[in-house]
Amino acid sequence: MTATSPTDALDLEAQLPPPRVREGRSLTMDQLLERIPDDSRVYVTALMGPPTAILEAMAAEPDRWTALETTCDYLAEPLATFANPGAPFRHLSVQASRALAPMADADALRIVSACSSQLSGLYRPGGPLAVDVAIVQVSRPGPDGRFSLGCSGGITAELVRAAPLVLAQINPT
Repeated sequence: MTATSPTDALDLEAQLPPPRVREGRSLTMDQLLERIPDDSRVYVTALMGPPTAILEAMAAEPDRWTALETTCDYLAEPLATFANPGAPFRHLSVQASRALAPMADADALRIVSACSSQLSGLYRPGGPLAVDVAIVQVSRPGPDGRFSLGCSGGITAELVRAAPLVLAQINPT
């Protein structure tokens, strides 16, 4: 029997599927919004890394969709799409916070209680809260061409590897 070091036990990278091939090209905001299918569940990076430019563009053009449900793990501030609650924007949350008040007031909020350890199973493809699109914010690519999710790792890293469609906003700073 081989002993496992604490580092090995925390090696999440080895437990994730391999990265998918990226298209490797930039899209205009209009092209990006066109890729978000109607009636889809869209995971949005929360906490310190919301892709604000994409969310603001979505909020400015709600007529592109008849139904769109955003979801994220833990939210400190309302998303830009909360400015237009109801059709087409709804929100699914795994935690309750004051940031969700605009959606709750518009009866456009669904809360599913979950702890962090359950999120992977809930959001994964085939899971009960499977996402169709993941929208994230990343750093500029480094010398090796790789992007960083910054402090928004965790479930976001798993979703970037598993979601059918991933759209990224590159943080210019």
